[in-house]
Amino acid sequence: MFHAQGKHVFGANGFLNMSQTRQNNPVTGTLNQLAENAVMTTKQDDSVRRTDSLTLAARLKADESSESVLSELSDEELKTLRAIYSFGAQLTGHMEADLTEYRDQLSTFDQSIQQYQQMLDGTTAMPEGMSAEKAESLLKATQTARDVFLRDGADTLNEANRHRAETLLKDYGEYADVIDDSFSWDLKQSPWKIDADAKDIYGEVDRALSAVQKMTQTFQKGMSMIDKELERRKHSDDPYMDYFEQQRMAGGYLTPPLWNGGVSIFHDTYEDVREILQQAVEEKSEDE
Repeated sequence: MFHAQGKHVFGANGFLNMSQTRQNNPVTGTLNQLAENAVMTTKQDDSVRRTDSLTLAARLKADESSESVLSELSDEELKTLRAIYSFGAQLTGHMEADLTEYRDQLSTFDQSIQQYQQMLDGTTAMPEGMSAEKAESLLKATQTARDVFLRDGADTLNEANRHRAETLLKDYGEYADVIDDSFSWDLKQSPWKIDADAKDIYGEVDRALSAVQKMTQTFQKGMSMIDKELERRKHSDDPYMDYFEQQRMAGGYLTPPLWNGGVSIFHDTYEDVREILQQAVEEKSEDE
């Protein structure tokens, strides 16, 4: 109804992803499969394959120069290790995406609240056909909806990221520690957790987002090291090199697909918020 930097509370472009799904990137399919295989490898007996997780991590830690160790790994070990780093980056990428969605949705609420308040203050013209009573009703409904999203959204976000953090520590922490020896320790401090009662909620989200981005960068650094080693070997006929080249040409790494089939983790909260706002829209004032 009222635009706020291209967004508005009601209408087709209202709540971020309220009734939308985010599409998975088909280019990730091959690497995802390799990553799943790599995770399964970590659960096998140490004697089954030389690419066992503890073997690789221990070998990387045994030398101060990870690059020199990488040069001694086989092609298969390098590909497996890269898949592990890539899958870790996908998990932290999910965390980044959801933190950003939470922050952006709160911003949309706050901009809409400000616009309603300006209408009531007389600093912004009322839309044609809208009464002051209706604007006040919509303002209150939007404030209520914002508070519901602030708290329920934070609970949903914290729970989702808690599960992701447990997976990161269990399956990928040892590898990340090779790149950043404080990775696992930092992750155990729950830097991704949001306090909905923080005085500056945007500062709170940005703090968590910064911590998660640092984790993503750690995994990306590991991927870059392996890419550099594979490129040094000049495996131009290697199908993985085609994939790596596509990633470099795209200017980045994987755009991670979402869990839950691509549906926003805030879906249930969005539905609750939609109901609050819909009631305010359908409410008739005394002069209508």
